[in-house]
Amino acid sequence: MPVFSIIVPVYKVEQYLPQCVDSILSQTFRDFELILVDDGSPDNCGTICDRYASEDARIRVIHKENGGSSSARNCGMRAACGEYLLFLDSDDYWDSADALDLILSAFTDNRADVVLLKHRKLDMKTSALSSGDIPGSNEEIAQLPYPQQLEICVSMQLFDTCAWNKAFRRSLMETTDLFFEQGIIGEDIDWAARLALATKKLAIVDKPAHVYRKGRPGAITNSLKLKNLVDTKGSIERCLDYIAGQSHDEVFMNAYYSYVAYRYVIWMAEGNAVDDNGKECLIGEMKKKYWLLAYDLSPKVKIIKYLYKMLGYDKTAAILGMFLKRR
Repeated sequence: MPVFSIIVPVYKVEQYLPQCVDSILSQTFRDFELILVDDGSPDNCGTICDRYASEDARIRVIHKENGGSSSARNCGMRAACGEYLLFLDSDDYWDSADALDLILSAFTDNRADVVLLKHRKLDMKTSALSSGDIPGSNEEIAQLPYPQQLEICVSMQLFDTCAWNKAFRRSLMETTDLFFEQGIIGEDIDWAARLALATKKLAIVDKPAHVYRKGRPGAITNSLKLKNLVDTKGSIERCLDYIAGQSHDEVFMNAYYSYVAYRYVIWMAEGNAVDDNGKECLIGEMKKKYWLLAYDLSPKVKIIKYLYKMLGYDKTAAILGMFLKRR
């Protein structure tokens, strides 16, 4: 059994795929399997995957009909044999050869269930690479109980909706459904909430090793439609359903609801930015969840809470939508 299973969903990224795969193969820690899931990609990605597999026995390729990133990740998770699982998007890469060494140390030194990874952003418009100076450190949370760890990581936006910044023990899948909801946009939102509920201990890799391409042409995150609002609304509601009726201490509840609140603020912005008359009913229903703004561990949510108190939902959402359109 390999120590790591690295799952890479692959779709229409032939320009970036070699850098992604090479960054994994160049790791100084060698005991891993790399599962490349060709999600029915219409370009040369399938051929590129097969070529890499023919050259390295640690690589497995799964060719499947297109089903979206959730379907591809689920397929990879079902095939995975490693003690620890992690994802890497096929248009991203690691720029440090010791990334896996650092992740493994974070697991073993802290007896963690989930290890959070810091990242840097590569702006595809300007080619500028951010410094990766993200607040929060493992030393800061190492000796704390899990609820306080989660509280700090949510406040620093280290525990956010991304799947690719969370490595986790495969054993968590024995007690919790950690497969992704298929056919929706923003599938990471309620997946990360389920992961938070399953976790007992967090750790952080302080050194940013992951490089995220921001603003890549053709990326799913580059377009907003009514489906974004429908799917994200459903994810937020599922997050709330997961914890309904459960008994947790106040610190955990504050951290969990603050995680959801940040996504709620983003929904407010997207709801204003989408140009579709069908959104009005959705906005009416989401207005009722304004109480989430009381959970303001995130400084951004805290600002929006005060704006909401002064201006109300519609004007606050309009301001958020204006900023979103300028990005």
